Parts: sequence; C-alpha cells; structure tokens
Amino acid sequence: MKPDTKKLFRQYSIWLLFALILLSIGYVVERLTTVEKNQQAMQKAEATHSKQWRKIATLKEDVAEMKGKQSIIISDVSLLKSAHIRH
Repeated sequence: MKPDTKKLFRQYSIWLLFALILLSIGYVVERLTTVEKNQQAMQKAEATHSKQWRKIATLKEDVAEMKGKQSIIISDVSLLKSAHIRH
C-alpha cells in the first residue's frame, strides 16, 4: 500500500469506529428508555388491576347487602300475606 492509502485507510477506520460507538450508544439509550416505558406501563396496569379488584370487592359487598335486604323484604311480604289470609 502507498503511504496515502494507509493514511486514508486509517482515517476511514477511525471514522467507522466512531460511527459504531455512536450507534452503540444510541442503541443502549433506546433500550433503556424502552425498558423504563415498559416498567411505567406495568405499574399503571397493576394500579388499574388493583382498582378493578377493589371495585369488584365493593360490588360483592353491595350484592351481599342487597341479598340480605331482599330476604328481609321477602319475609315481611310473607308475614303480610299470612296475616292477610288469616283476616
């Protein structure tokens, strides 16, 4: 190789190495931001999930309370019917 060719080859090699380093840094930064976004999405999903379970628990309590009231109403209606039949 001529001295000029060696010099050009060395310059291109340095620029290529520099470009590869920049690409590697960009890739690492992109991966880190993706991981962070995924973690935030998971936290949001977990919060939504727990809210939904709390709503379900509240609804179950409401249903149990309504069933209790319904049984009281049914027994009251039965008493009224039996009292009405007696008179």
